[in-house]
Amino acid sequence: MASIRPMSETVTHLRPRVVAPPLIREHPIPTPGSKPYIAVEGPDRALWFCESGASKIGRFDPSTRAFTEFALPTPDATPIGIIAGPDGNLWFAEKSANQIGRITPLGEVIEFPLPTPNAGPDAMQLGPDGNLWFSETEASQIGRITP
Repeated sequence: MASIRPMSETVTHLRPRVVAPPLIREHPIPTPGSKPYIAVEGPDRALWFCESGASKIGRFDPSTRAFTEFALPTPDATPIGIIAGPDGNLWFAEKSANQIGRITPLGEVIEFPLPTPNAGPDAMQLGPDGNLWFSETEASQIGRITP
């Protein structure tokens, strides 16, 4: 039977591990007030993100530190959730425009209106069925779009 040592007899000769603090580097987005929201790795290995305050989709190349911004066809769309799709494109929710958008790695945007008025599409997720699922926060339901 193993014996249990009281706390006072616990081994204390181990040296504390020295861990360097994390390095934080910030990269200002070219558009002031862009309100970046959600960042994902795209098929091109760049970071793609929603610019909810500017109705744009942003792309950041970590190797060159260069930004590219793509304006959405719908003004004030409030893009808020983005995900890399299984089709090699990026998909995003346009909360204020009540649409789901798709952008190719070259920046071509197509928007798909939702059938429920004012559904408020939000967060997106790839489902086990290969489709993209999203919340419709204002309609208290979830939606699915096929890539």
